[in-house]
Amino acid sequence: MGVERLQQEALWTALYPWEEELARAVGSGRTRENRNKKDRLSYDPASLHMSNLAADIHSAAAEIGTCRLIGAYCYAGIWDVKDHKQYCELPDGMWKNTELEIKWRRSANKMPVDKKDAEKNRLVLWAESKLAVQYGCDCTYCVSRSKNPETTVRVLGGGYAGELWELGTTYNDDPNRVGVSAHLLTPIKEIITWERNLTLPTNESEIRLNTI
Repeated sequence: MGVERLQQEALWTALYPWEEELARAVGSGRTRENRNKKDRLSYDPASLHMSNLAADIHSAAAEIGTCRLIGAYCYAGIWDVKDHKQYCELPDGMWKNTELEIKWRRSANKMPVDKKDAEKNRLVLWAESKLAVQYGCDCTYCVSRSKNPETTVRVLGGGYAGELWELGTTYNDDPNRVGVSAHLLTPIKEIITWERNLTLPTNESEIRLNTI
């Protein structure tokens, strides 16, 4: 199924105020520290610009919202650049014994999958986030939708990186990353059923199926 079908079958939530604060702090910290890193193409100074702050907040919000929706632990990691080697291999979250990598979708029809995640066969999940109106975000995703007083997160689906890596194609000329078509991803509700001890949330405040 394509992006639109994944969106229709997605899980959706709004961040709580303290999660908003956490997403802002983590995103701001990552923007600051990434300026001094050189171990990834996306850290190239030429690729970092003013809108990168909004992108980092988007990503942090996606991680926080996704982990809460599926009942996983979110690392919300941010550290000093001098400690990068010590912590850079941490996943974005832990779902029982499964390491998670959360990828924020801006507008692409392919989900990025990193070689490092494929080597550890992490579960990669694709999520969208729309920042609260207070951020004034002018990205194509935020401006094309109604303004909300809180940040919202919609989890689309994904799959295990070890399997998806073999299905991907070149992504932004990065040898350590591939793009996997939305048609090859598993919807989030189906992924949740893979874990027999985990069930879909039933509280209306935790899961909303309307678009954001």
